[in-house]
Amino acid sequence: MAFGQAIGLPIISAYTGQSVSNHKILPKEAAENRVSGEAISVCAEADGTVTADRQAQYGAPVDNFKRIADAFNALSGGKYAFTPADVAMFMVVVKLARQCHKPKRDNLVDACGYIKCLDMILSGETVGAGH
Repeated sequence: MAFGQAIGLPIISAYTGQSVSNHKILPKEAAENRVSGEAISVCAEADGTVTADRQAQYGAPVDNFKRIADAFNALSGGKYAFTPADVAMFMVVVKLARQCHKPKRDNLVDACGYIKCLDMILSGETVGAGH
């Protein structure tokens, strides 16, 4: 039994957005890369976004998420001591909650991207591939 099902959530295919019955996971219906037309996984799409597009806009995840954690900490009046890793995990939860409400590929790409950011933060990586 899937975790979501165990806690009463419907099981939804990440690729079709349709309810999955009988505990079967539907085969991947690959999305197409908008530029080349080739099939690309949500993880591959997220990797390219995190290590190129977003770093150019926001800087390395550890630095960007540190700024966000500092803002969260200030808003809490010093009650909490959030870290950049905490921020990445919060953002994964945000995307999964959105996916539960209205399944769409963008939520999955973003969730994978935030997990990639978490990995970069925990491994001490400050610059993505190609930078």
